[in-house]
Amino acid sequence: HHQQLLPPRTLMLRQGTTNRNNQSPTQHALSTSVASAQKMGRIQKQKSRRFSRMTSIIFFALLFGMFLIMGSVCLYEYTFQARALISTAVDADERVFSKVNDNIENEAAAASDQKAIVGNEDDSPTFVFHVGPTKTGTTTIQTALSLLNIQGMLAKDNFVYVPRRIIPRIEPCIQKLSIANCSEPCQEEAKASKLCFYYRKADAIISKARENRQNVVYSYEGDVSFEMEKAFQELINGFNVKAVVSYRRYFQWLPSAYNSRYKPDEDRPGRKTLNVWPGSDGGETIPTLGNALEKIFLESDRIANLEGHSFRRLEEISTTYKNVEVINIHDKGKPGLLHDFVCNVMQARSSCEEIINGDRLSNLQENPTSESLRHDQIAIAAYQNGIIDSKKFTRPEVREAIRQHEDELGYTSLNNYPLTCLSRSQIAKLLDNSLQHEKQMLPEFFTASAGEDVLRADFDTPKAQLSFCGVDAEKVINDEAW
Repeated sequence: HHQQLLPPRTLMLRQGTTNRNNQSPTQHALSTSVASAQKMGRIQKQKSRRFSRMTSIIFFALLFGMFLIMGSVCLYEYTFQARALISTAVDADERVFSKVNDNIENEAAAASDQKAIVGNEDDSPTFVFHVGPTKTGTTTIQTALSLLNIQGMLAKDNFVYVPRRIIPRIEPCIQKLSIANCSEPCQEEAKASKLCFYYRKADAIISKARENRQNVVYSYEGDVSFEMEKAFQELINGFNVKAVVSYRRYFQWLPSAYNSRYKPDEDRPGRKTLNVWPGSDGGETIPTLGNALEKIFLESDRIANLEGHSFRRLEEISTTYKNVEVINIHDKGKPGLLHDFVCNVMQARSSCEEIINGDRLSNLQENPTSESLRHDQIAIAAYQNGIIDSKKFTRPEVREAIRQHEDELGYTSLNNYPLTCLSRSQIAKLLDNSLQHEKQMLPEFFTASAGEDVLRADFDTPKAQLSFCGVDAEKVINDEAW
């Protein structure tokens, strides 16, 4: 009815606006809007997907960058901590050498107007190099030197003390035949290696002493070869070297060195093989003194520390240094080994007075006796005969049990045990070597009243004869008391 009221043209236009599907104008407009919205939605989704992809790429790029930064920080922190650990490892040694460095700085002014006490015609400072060997009072000398250094007595005598362990720890430099092989890379302070630490210490001590015209004293009794190396000569260049060998009679030295060589000291890393069972564990079996001596006589085997006696050390050191002195621990006409070394060899007046009058130094014991190896030899014999279960008991535990049982039995010395001793021919050769060594090293002393006659008398004493023996471990483990 409404359409009939419209003008004809308006009615025609209104009728013409219907779509092909007979939609009303309102429906058509709605349909068009929906289609347009769908198209816009598709475009928006495409944009959203592109944005998401771009966002993901940026996110992963940032994440990768963060990982790189974190990795760099961790690497730096690890390197810093590694250097800190190395630095910490040498802190203790830094404290050991601090007193030495302090003395060097304090002595520099005094050294300018004080002449070297020990010297040659060219008035160069002297490097007093005590080479041992072991078991000849070296510990006494080294302890005394350390105390004299702390007390400032060596400084008064124009001496600089080099700590015992510093030079062996730069032996890798010395083995390369040139100190320059260590000095060049070690000039960088950031190079925190133990080798460089010790190199710088040794170089600083000796170089400053040389510049200040101060004498140097160094004692090391180990199985050394560095004193003959070219690099060691470079290190001590500019000094008059006075090498010093301690003399102890061979028949007394050998049993002591033998006990020291095989002493199962658990606190020393190098003695690990003496604290585990032989066989699969890699432990070391202790030979009898007779077996060890036979190998030395036959020269079929080199046994560490058992060929480095006084006569051998004198032969070796004399090939390198012309000025070699021998200090004789058997010379009763002198106050003692320490007095002879400090007062006569070093000619250090203030230090000498301290040795004579000081309580701490006068009470130092010379040539302490070595502990017997019998407990360990019995333990090994029990293990090798299947008495000990190595899975249940360690070698140190069995040694301690044997020591306790020894106390329960009232045993007080090696004399309480069945013994195995050197043969007559071995004893005769031991005496002959002892006589020949002393005759060649100290010819005047040998012919004196305290020489050959006293040597022979001491050789025949029960104490000396007992030192040529060891426990017969096989008989012990078959004894009902054990």
